[in-house]
Amino acid sequence: MSEELQKKLLRAIQEGEIRRVGGAHPVQVNVRLVAASNRPLADLVKSGRFREDLYFRLNVVTVAVPPLRDRVEDVPLLAVHFLDELERRGSPRKRLARDAATRLLEHPWPGNVRELRNVIERAAQLAEGDTITAADVGLAPQAWPQPQLQGLDFKSAKSKVIETFERRFLVDALVRLKGNVSEVAAELKLERRHVYTLLEQYGLDPDSFRA
Repeated sequence: MSEELQKKLLRAIQEGEIRRVGGAHPVQVNVRLVAASNRPLADLVKSGRFREDLYFRLNVVTVAVPPLRDRVEDVPLLAVHFLDELERRGSPRKRLARDAATRLLEHPWPGNVRELRNVIERAAQLAEGDTITAADVGLAPQAWPQPQLQGLDFKSAKSKVIETFERRFLVDALVRLKGNVSEVAAELKLERRHVYTLLEQYGLDPDSFRA
């Protein structure tokens, strides 16, 4: 964002008014502003590439959104949402085959949600019938990404590996068993209350896997 645009945005926030393109007079506005960035603004402020006064104006309530690779349980839900969007825009209804959903879950998603949307739109166009297969998705099979352990001591690294394994193991079971906690508990040979404890610990909602 250019310095000039930052200045105009700051003025609009502070004074509550804007000037339309080609307009002669300012217009009062009463809005709530939602701003998003894929780069840490605090670092940009330190480097002088983002105005500090604008940063503090924007930084009222901060919501940190983890990258898609750290919330893989959202991938099937987002995929279905994008397919619904395509249908509302006039495209034929498509559904995901099991192998396609698995391929989506395996991908590390360096481009986050934008990349997922593009993959779904492309796959929907390539699918010959009403079902999107792994071949239509077009992503190479990949192993789960490994946890980042650099800089951790042995105890912390061990804990990180265990947490990563448990979460991914649960996600895999929830996907295959469509969020049925009783079946997950039976397959993993765990008591249901233990499964619910793990789900709460890792922020996993079984209902989100039933789509």
